[in-house]
Amino acid sequence: MCQSPGLLIRLINFLAGFHKSWRTANTVKPASVFRMSTDLPTPLVFWHGVQVVGTFITEWGDGTEKCRQVFASECSAERTAHQLAAIAAFFRFEGWLINIECDLESALIPNLLHFLRTLTLLMRKQCPRSQVIWYDAVTTEGKLIWQNTLNDLNWPFFDATDAIFINYSWKAGTPLGAAAAARDRKQDVYMGIDVFGRGTFGGGQLNCNVAAAAARREGLGVALFAPGWVYEGYTGDWRLLNEQLWSSLADVLGPPHAIISGLPFVTSFCPGVGTAVHNLGKVVDSKPWFNLSMQSPQPLFGIAERVRVELVSGADNTAVRLSSLYAAVRPERAYEGGCSLQIKGSLCSGATGISVELFKAHFDVPAKGLSLVYALQQTDGAQISIELQTSDGHNLHMTGASLNTEEPVRNKCEIYTAYC
Repeated sequence: MCQSPGLLIRLINFLAGFHKSWRTANTVKPASVFRMSTDLPTPLVFWHGVQVVGTFITEWGDGTEKCRQVFASECSAERTAHQLAAIAAFFRFEGWLINIECDLESALIPNLLHFLRTLTLLMRKQCPRSQVIWYDAVTTEGKLIWQNTLNDLNWPFFDATDAIFINYSWKAGTPLGAAAAARDRKQDVYMGIDVFGRGTFGGGQLNCNVAAAAARREGLGVALFAPGWVYEGYTGDWRLLNEQLWSSLADVLGPPHAIISGLPFVTSFCPGVGTAVHNLGKVVDSKPWFNLSMQSPQPLFGIAERVRVELVSGADNTAVRLSSLYAAVRPERAYEGGCSLQIKGSLCSGATGISVELFKAHFDVPAKGLSLVYALQQTDGAQISIELQTSDGHNLHMTGASLNTEEPVRNKCEIYTAYC
Protein backbone atom coordinates (compact mmCIF):
# COMPACT_ATOMS: atom_id res chain seq x y z
CA MET A 1 0.00 0.00 0.00
CA CYS A 2 1.18 3.49 -0.82
CA GLN A 3 0.67 5.56 2.31
CA SER A 4 3.23 8.33 2.06
CA PRO A 5 2.19 11.89 2.98
CA GLY A 6 0.90 14.22 0.30
CA LEU A 7 -0.92 11.53 -1.66
CA LEU A 8 -2.41 12.59 -4.98
CA ILE A 9 -4.60 10.68 -7.40
CA ARG A 10 -4.79 12.22 -10.83
CA LEU A 11 -7.93 11.31 -12.79
CA ILE A 12 -7.33 11.77 -16.50
CA ASN A 13 -10.28 12.68 -18.70
CA PHE A 14 -8.01 14.37 -21.23
CA LEU A 15 -4.36 13.63 -21.88
CA ALA A 16 -3.01 17.10 -22.66
CA GLY A 17 0.26 17.66 -20.89
CA PHE A 18 -0.42 15.15 -18.14
CA HIS A 19 3.22 14.05 -17.96
CA LYS A 20 4.02 17.27 -16.10
CA SER A 21 2.31 16.01 -12.96
CA TRP A 22 3.90 12.57 -12.71
CA ARG A 23 6.68 13.88 -10.53
CA THR A 24 3.98 14.93 -8.00
CA ALA A 25 1.26 12.31 -8.40
CA ASN A 26 1.23 8.99 -6.55
CA THR A 27 -1.51 7.40 -8.63
CA VAL A 28 -2.80 8.12 -12.14
CA LYS A 29 -5.87 6.60 -13.73
CA PRO A 30 -7.07 6.61 -17.36
CA ALA A 31 -10.80 7.18 -17.78
CA SER A 32 -13.02 4.45 -19.20
CA VAL A 33 -16.71 3.52 -19.28
CA PHE A 34 -17.22 -0.18 -18.49
CA ARG A 35 -14.12 -0.96 -20.47
CA MET A 36 -10.35 -0.58 -20.26
CA SER A 37 -8.29 2.29 -21.64
CA THR A 38 -4.86 0.87 -22.58
CA ASP A 39 -3.20 3.71 -24.50
CA LEU A 40 -1.47 5.27 -21.48
CA PRO A 41 2.35 5.12 -21.86
CA THR A 42 2.77 3.09 -18.69
CA PRO A 43 6.55 2.47 -18.92
CA LEU A 44 7.24 6.19 -18.52
CA VAL A 45 4.65 6.52 -15.74
CA PHE A 46 6.42 3.73 -13.87
CA TRP A 47 9.74 5.53 -14.41
CA HIS A 48 8.24 8.39 -12.41
CA GLY A 49 7.30 6.03 -9.57
CA VAL A 50 3.56 6.46 -10.14
CA GLN A 51 0.89 3.79 -9.71
CA VAL A 52 -1.48 3.24 -12.64
CA VAL A 53 -5.00 2.03 -11.88
CA GLY A 54 -7.81 1.13 -14.24
CA THR A 55 -11.41 2.27 -13.99
CA PHE A 56 -14.57 0.17 -13.66
CA ILE A 57 -17.50 2.49 -14.21
CA THR A 58 -21.23 2.09 -14.75
CA GLU A 59 -23.45 5.09 -15.37
CA TRP A 60 -27.14 5.98 -15.45
CA GLY A 61 -29.83 3.64 -16.85
CA ASP A 62 -27.52 1.50 -18.94
CA GLY A 63 -25.24 1.15 -15.92
CA THR A 64 -28.13 -0.04 -13.77
CA GLU A 65 -28.87 -2.84 -16.21
CA LYS A 66 -25.21 -3.90 -16.38
CA CYS A 67 -25.02 -3.95 -12.58
CA ARG A 68 -28.04 -6.26 -12.48
CA GLN A 69 -26.02 -8.73 -14.53
CA VAL A 70 -22.68 -8.33 -12.79
CA PHE A 71 -24.00 -8.32 -9.22
CA ALA A 72 -26.89 -10.77 -9.72
CA SER A 73 -25.23 -13.25 -7.37
CA GLU A 74 -22.08 -13.73 -5.30
CA CYS A 75 -20.82 -16.06 -8.02
CA SER A 76 -21.20 -13.49 -10.83
CA ALA A 77 -19.66 -10.77 -8.66
CA GLU A 78 -16.70 -13.00 -7.86
CA ARG A 79 -16.17 -13.90 -11.53
CA THR A 80 -16.03 -10.20 -12.38
CA ALA A 81 -13.48 -9.57 -9.65
CA HIS A 82 -11.24 -12.37 -10.95
CA GLN A 83 -11.52 -11.02 -14.50
CA LEU A 84 -10.54 -7.51 -13.42
CA ALA A 85 -7.56 -8.87 -11.52
CA ALA A 86 -6.46 -10.75 -14.64
CA ILE A 87 -6.81 -7.61 -16.78
CA ALA A 88 -4.76 -5.65 -14.26
CA ALA A 89 -2.02 -8.27 -14.29
CA PHE A 90 -1.85 -8.24 -18.10
CA PHE A 91 -1.73 -4.44 -18.45
CA ARG A 92 0.40 -3.95 -15.32
CA PHE A 93 -2.26 -1.90 -13.57
CA GLU A 94 -1.78 -1.59 -9.83
CA GLY A 95 -5.38 -1.25 -8.76
CA TRP A 96 -8.86 -0.12 -9.77
CA LEU A 97 -11.13 2.84 -9.27
CA ILE A 98 -14.68 1.49 -8.83
CA ASN A 99 -17.31 4.04 -9.89
CA ILE A 100 -20.89 2.77 -9.64
CA GLU A 101 -22.60 5.95 -10.77
CA CYS A 102 -26.14 4.65 -11.13
CA ASP A 103 -29.04 3.48 -8.97
CA LEU A 104 -29.05 -0.13 -7.78
CA GLU A 105 -31.66 -2.41 -6.28
CA SER A 106 -30.85 -2.62 -2.58
CA ALA A 107 -30.85 -6.42 -2.85
CA LEU A 108 -27.66 -6.18 -5.00
CA ILE A 109 -25.63 -4.27 -2.38
CA PRO A 110 -24.39 -7.40 -0.51
CA ASN A 111 -23.10 -8.83 -3.79
CA LEU A 112 -21.46 -5.51 -4.65
CA LEU A 113 -19.68 -5.57 -1.29
CA HIS A 114 -18.58 -9.17 -1.93
CA PHE A 115 -17.19 -8.06 -5.30
CA LEU A 116 -15.22 -5.24 -3.65
CA ARG A 117 -13.76 -7.47 -0.92
CA THR A 118 -12.79 -10.16 -3.45
CA LEU A 119 -11.17 -7.72 -5.88
CA THR A 120 -9.26 -5.98 -3.10
CA LEU A 121 -7.91 -9.29 -1.81
CA LEU A 122 -6.95 -10.53 -5.30
CA MET A 123 -5.17 -7.30 -6.17
CA ARG A 124 -3.21 -7.27 -2.91
CA LYS A 125 -1.99 -10.80 -3.62
CA GLN A 126 -0.68 -9.98 -7.11
CA CYS A 127 0.55 -6.44 -6.38
CA PRO A 128 1.58 -5.52 -2.80
CA ARG A 129 1.11 -1.79 -3.34
CA SER A 130 -2.24 -2.15 -5.12
CA GLN A 131 -5.10 0.23 -4.38
CA VAL A 132 -8.76 -0.54 -5.00
CA ILE A 133 -10.51 2.81 -4.62
CA TRP A 134 -14.24 3.39 -4.17
CA TYR A 135 -15.83 6.51 -5.69
CA ASP A 136 -18.41 8.29 -3.54
CA ALA A 137 -21.53 7.88 -5.72
CA VAL A 138 -24.12 5.15 -5.05
CA THR A 139 -25.01 4.62 -1.38
CA THR A 140 -25.61 1.48 0.69
CA GLU A 141 -29.32 2.07 0.06
CA GLY A 142 -28.73 1.72 -3.70
CA LYS A 143 -29.44 5.40 -4.40
CA LEU A 144 -27.18 7.57 -6.56
CA ILE A 145 -26.64 10.38 -4.07
CA TRP A 146 -23.11 11.77 -3.80
CA GLN A 147 -22.32 12.22 -0.12
CA ASN A 148 -19.35 14.59 -0.54
CA THR A 149 -17.92 13.24 2.71
CA LEU A 150 -17.32 9.96 4.53
CA ASN A 151 -20.38 8.74 6.47
CA ASP A 152 -22.58 5.72 7.21
CA LEU A 153 -23.96 5.64 3.66
CA ASN A 154 -20.55 4.98 2.04
CA TRP A 155 -18.46 3.64 4.93
CA PRO A 156 -19.13 -0.09 4.13
CA PHE A 157 -17.65 0.43 0.64
CA PHE A 158 -14.64 2.19 2.16
CA ASP A 159 -14.29 -0.66 4.66
CA ALA A 160 -14.27 -3.24 1.83
CA THR A 161 -11.59 -1.49 -0.22
CA ASP A 162 -8.25 0.28 0.18
CA ALA A 163 -9.43 3.88 -0.20
CA ILE A 164 -12.30 6.20 -1.06
CA PHE A 165 -12.47 9.13 -3.48
CA ILE A 166 -14.87 11.71 -2.03
CA ASN A 167 -16.95 13.56 -4.63
CA TYR A 168 -15.72 17.10 -5.25
CA SER A 169 -18.76 19.12 -4.06
CA TRP A 170 -17.62 19.35 -0.44
CA LYS A 171 -17.56 22.47 1.70
CA ALA A 172 -15.30 24.19 4.20
CA GLY A 173 -14.95 22.00 7.28
CA THR A 174 -15.73 18.76 5.42
CA PRO A 175 -12.13 17.46 5.59
CA LEU A 176 -12.19 17.72 9.39
CA GLY A 177 -15.35 15.63 9.61
CA ALA A 178 -14.11 13.10 7.04
CA ALA A 179 -10.84 12.69 8.93
CA ALA A 180 -12.72 12.03 12.16
CA ALA A 181 -14.95 9.46 10.44
CA ALA A 182 -11.93 7.69 8.91
CA ARG A 183 -10.27 7.27 12.32
CA ASP A 184 -6.93 5.52 11.74
CA ARG A 185 -7.39 5.44 7.93
CA LYS A 186 -7.17 9.15 7.16
CA GLN A 187 -4.46 8.56 4.57
CA ASP A 188 -6.94 6.39 2.61
CA VAL A 189 -9.45 9.22 2.11
CA TYR A 190 -8.96 11.33 -1.04
CA MET A 191 -10.87 14.61 -1.22
CA GLY A 192 -12.03 15.29 -4.77
CA ILE A 193 -11.15 18.52 -6.60
CA ASP A 194 -12.59 19.39 -10.03
CA VAL A 195 -10.03 21.50 -11.88
CA PHE A 196 -12.83 23.12 -13.90
CA GLY A 197 -14.20 24.36 -10.57
CA ARG A 198 -17.68 22.83 -10.80
CA GLY A 199 -18.92 22.85 -7.20
CA THR A 200 -15.37 22.65 -5.91
CA PHE A 201 -14.25 24.29 -2.68
CA GLY A 202 -11.91 27.16 -3.54
CA GLY A 203 -13.17 27.42 -7.13
CA GLY A 204 -10.77 25.01 -8.82
CA GLN A 205 -8.65 26.14 -11.77
CA LEU A 206 -5.53 27.90 -10.46
CA ASN A 207 -7.03 27.82 -6.96
CA CYS A 208 -6.98 24.02 -6.72
CA ASN A 209 -4.23 24.43 -4.15
CA VAL A 210 -6.79 25.98 -1.76
CA ALA A 211 -8.85 22.78 -1.60
CA ALA A 212 -5.71 20.63 -1.61
CA ALA A 213 -4.33 22.53 1.38
CA ALA A 214 -7.61 22.08 3.28
CA ALA A 215 -7.46 18.32 2.72
CA ARG A 216 -3.78 18.02 3.60
CA ARG A 217 -4.20 19.96 6.84
CA GLU A 218 -6.36 17.10 8.11
CA GLY A 219 -4.00 14.39 6.85
CA LEU A 220 -6.19 13.45 3.88
CA GLY A 221 -5.18 12.81 0.30
CA VAL A 222 -6.26 14.63 -2.86
CA ALA A 223 -8.04 13.32 -5.97
CA LEU A 224 -7.65 15.78 -8.83
CA PHE A 225 -10.28 15.45 -11.56
CA ALA A 226 -10.11 16.85 -15.12
CA PRO A 227 -6.65 18.49 -15.24
CA GLY A 228 -7.22 18.76 -18.99
CA TRP A 229 -8.82 22.11 -18.12
CA VAL A 230 -5.48 23.75 -18.86
CA TYR A 231 -6.06 22.92 -22.53
CA GLU A 232 -9.83 22.56 -22.88
CA GLY A 233 -10.97 25.49 -20.78
CA TYR A 234 -8.38 28.15 -21.60
CA THR A 235 -7.50 30.08 -24.74
CA GLY A 236 -4.01 31.27 -23.79
CA ASP A 237 -0.71 29.41 -23.56
CA TRP A 238 -1.82 26.08 -22.08
CA ARG A 239 1.77 25.00 -21.42
CA LEU A 240 2.31 28.01 -19.18
CA LEU A 241 -1.02 27.37 -17.46
CA ASN A 242 -0.07 23.74 -16.94
CA GLU A 243 3.16 24.79 -15.22
CA GLN A 244 1.30 27.26 -13.03
CA LEU A 245 -1.26 24.67 -11.94
CA TRP A 246 1.27 22.03 -10.95
CA SER A 247 3.72 24.46 -9.41
CA SER A 248 1.00 25.74 -7.08
CA LEU A 249 -0.01 22.19 -6.11
CA ALA A 250 3.59 21.15 -5.53
CA ASP A 251 3.81 23.76 -2.77
CA VAL A 252 0.99 21.91 -0.96
CA LEU A 253 1.69 18.29 -1.83
CA GLY A 254 5.38 18.34 -1.04
CA PRO A 255 8.60 17.74 -2.96
CA PRO A 256 8.60 15.65 -6.13
CA HIS A 257 9.53 12.02 -6.38
CA ALA A 258 13.13 10.96 -6.96
CA ILE A 259 12.73 10.04 -10.62
CA ILE A 260 16.12 8.34 -10.95
CA SER A 261 15.85 5.35 -8.65
CA GLY A 262 18.01 2.93 -10.60
CA LEU A 263 20.34 2.53 -13.55
CA PRO A 264 20.53 2.80 -16.46
CA PHE A 265 18.66 6.09 -16.77
CA VAL A 266 18.01 7.51 -20.25
CA THR A 267 16.17 10.63 -21.36
CA SER A 268 16.04 12.75 -24.49
CA PHE A 269 13.66 15.21 -22.74
CA CYS A 270 11.10 14.48 -25.45
CA PRO A 271 7.52 15.12 -24.15
CA GLY A 272 5.92 12.97 -26.85
CA VAL A 273 5.28 15.79 -29.32
CA GLY A 274 7.36 17.73 -31.83
CA THR A 275 7.45 19.69 -35.04
CA ALA A 276 9.70 17.02 -36.58
CA VAL A 277 11.12 13.60 -35.73
CA HIS A 278 14.85 13.46 -34.97
CA ASN A 279 17.30 10.60 -34.71
CA LEU A 280 20.85 11.17 -33.49
CA GLY A 281 20.44 14.88 -34.09
CA LYS A 282 19.20 14.59 -37.66
CA VAL A 283 15.67 15.21 -38.96
CA VAL A 284 14.20 11.96 -40.29
CA ASP A 285 10.61 13.22 -40.70
CA SER A 286 9.75 16.91 -41.01
CA LYS A 287 6.03 16.60 -40.20
CA PRO A 288 4.58 17.60 -36.79
CA TRP A 289 3.63 14.63 -34.64
CA PHE A 290 2.12 13.56 -31.33
CA ASN A 291 2.83 10.18 -29.71
CA LEU A 292 2.72 9.83 -25.93
CA SER A 293 4.53 6.48 -26.05
CA MET A 294 7.67 8.35 -27.18
CA GLN A 295 7.89 10.49 -24.06
CA SER A 296 11.08 10.55 -22.02
CA PRO A 297 11.42 11.43 -18.32
CA GLN A 298 10.91 15.15 -17.89
CA PRO A 299 13.04 17.55 -15.81
CA LEU A 300 11.92 18.74 -12.40
CA PHE A 301 12.01 22.47 -12.87
CA GLY A 302 8.71 24.33 -12.73
CA ILE A 303 7.70 27.78 -13.79
CA ALA A 304 9.56 29.39 -10.89
CA GLU A 305 12.83 27.96 -12.17
CA ARG A 306 12.31 28.46 -15.88
CA VAL A 307 13.79 31.91 -15.64
CA ARG A 308 16.19 32.34 -12.78
CA VAL A 309 17.83 35.68 -12.14
CA GLU A 310 20.40 36.43 -9.46
CA LEU A 311 20.18 39.98 -8.14
CA VAL A 312 22.10 42.07 -5.64
CA SER A 313 21.47 45.55 -4.29
CA GLY A 314 23.49 48.33 -5.84
CA ALA A 315 24.93 51.34 -4.07
CA ASP A 316 21.62 53.17 -4.44
CA ASN A 317 19.64 50.14 -3.13
CA THR A 318 18.28 49.27 -6.57
CA ALA A 319 18.43 45.72 -7.88
CA VAL A 320 21.40 44.98 -10.11
CA ARG A 321 21.11 41.99 -12.42
CA LEU A 322 24.06 39.65 -12.10
CA SER A 323 23.29 36.44 -13.95
CA SER A 324 20.26 34.86 -15.57
CA LEU A 325 19.29 31.41 -16.81
CA TYR A 326 16.40 30.17 -18.96
CA ALA A 327 15.72 26.44 -19.13
CA ALA A 328 12.89 24.81 -21.05
CA VAL A 329 12.07 21.76 -23.15
CA ARG A 330 11.80 23.12 -26.68
CA PRO A 331 11.12 21.67 -30.18
CA GLU A 332 13.49 23.87 -32.22
CA ARG A 333 16.33 21.33 -31.98
CA ALA A 334 16.33 17.76 -30.81
CA TYR A 335 18.69 14.82 -30.58
CA GLU A 336 16.06 12.09 -30.32
CA GLY A 337 12.32 12.45 -30.78
CA GLY A 338 10.82 15.92 -30.93
CA CYS A 339 12.39 18.15 -28.29
CA SER A 340 15.51 18.81 -26.28
CA LEU A 341 16.49 20.74 -23.17
CA GLN A 342 17.33 24.31 -24.13
CA ILE A 343 19.45 26.38 -21.77
CA LYS A 344 20.15 30.08 -22.25
CA GLY A 345 21.71 32.55 -19.91
CA SER A 346 24.12 35.33 -19.22
CA LEU A 347 26.78 35.75 -16.56
CA CYS A 348 28.05 38.94 -15.07
CA SER A 349 31.75 39.62 -14.99
CA GLY A 350 33.48 37.37 -12.48
CA ALA A 351 30.50 35.02 -11.94
CA THR A 352 31.33 31.31 -11.85
CA GLY A 353 27.98 30.05 -13.08
CA ILE A 354 24.26 29.63 -12.50
CA SER A 355 22.36 26.35 -12.34
CA VAL A 356 18.93 24.71 -12.43
CA GLU A 357 17.96 21.34 -10.94
CA LEU A 358 17.03 18.74 -13.56
CA PHE A 359 16.37 15.50 -11.64
CA LYS A 360 16.34 14.04 -8.17
CA ALA A 361 18.00 10.66 -7.71
CA HIS A 362 18.00 8.00 -5.04
CA PHE A 363 20.38 5.09 -5.67
CA ASP A 364 23.71 3.79 -4.49
CA VAL A 365 26.72 4.53 -6.69
CA PRO A 366 27.93 1.19 -8.13
CA ALA A 367 31.34 -0.03 -7.00
CA LYS A 368 32.67 0.33 -10.54
CA GLY A 369 31.51 3.95 -10.69
CA LEU A 370 29.23 5.75 -13.14
CA SER A 371 29.42 6.51 -16.83
CA LEU A 372 27.54 9.50 -18.23
CA VAL A 373 26.97 10.01 -21.95
CA TYR A 374 25.21 13.12 -23.22
CA ALA A 375 24.80 15.05 -26.45
CA LEU A 376 25.46 18.79 -26.46
CA GLN A 377 25.05 21.39 -29.16
CA GLN A 378 26.29 24.89 -28.43
CA THR A 379 25.91 28.06 -30.44
CA ASP A 380 28.32 30.30 -28.55
CA GLY A 381 31.39 30.02 -26.39
CA ALA A 382 29.51 29.34 -23.17
CA GLN A 383 30.49 26.33 -21.12
CA ILE A 384 27.69 24.03 -19.99
CA SER A 385 28.33 21.52 -17.21
CA ILE A 386 26.33 18.73 -15.64
CA GLU A 387 26.64 18.54 -11.88
CA LEU A 388 26.00 15.55 -9.65
CA GLN A 389 25.48 16.23 -5.96
CA THR A 390 25.95 13.25 -3.66
CA SER A 391 24.26 12.69 -0.31
CA ASP A 392 27.59 13.11 1.51
CA GLY A 393 28.06 16.62 0.16
CA HIS A 394 30.30 16.14 -2.88
CA ASN A 395 29.63 18.16 -6.03
CA LEU A 396 30.92 16.55 -9.22
CA HIS A 397 31.10 18.67 -12.39
CA MET A 398 31.13 17.18 -15.89
CA THR A 399 31.85 19.68 -18.65
CA GLY A 400 31.26 18.95 -22.31
CA ALA A 401 33.03 20.30 -25.35
CA SER A 402 32.54 24.02 -25.97
CA LEU A 403 31.98 23.97 -29.69
CA ASN A 404 29.92 25.89 -32.21
CA THR A 405 28.53 23.03 -34.26
CA GLU A 406 25.59 22.34 -36.53
CA GLU A 407 25.07 18.93 -34.95
CA PRO A 408 25.15 17.74 -31.32
CA VAL A 409 28.46 16.49 -29.95
CA ARG A 410 28.38 13.34 -27.83
CA ASN A 411 30.38 13.56 -24.60
CA LYS A 412 31.26 10.80 -22.17
CA CYS A 413 32.38 11.28 -18.58
CA GLU A 414 33.48 8.69 -16.04
CA ILE A 415 32.76 9.07 -12.32
CA TYR A 416 34.55 6.73 -9.97
CA THR A 417 33.51 5.84 -6.44
CA ALA A 418 36.71 7.35 -5.08
CA TYR A 419 35.08 10.74 -5.59
CA CYS A 420 31.81 9.72 -3.93
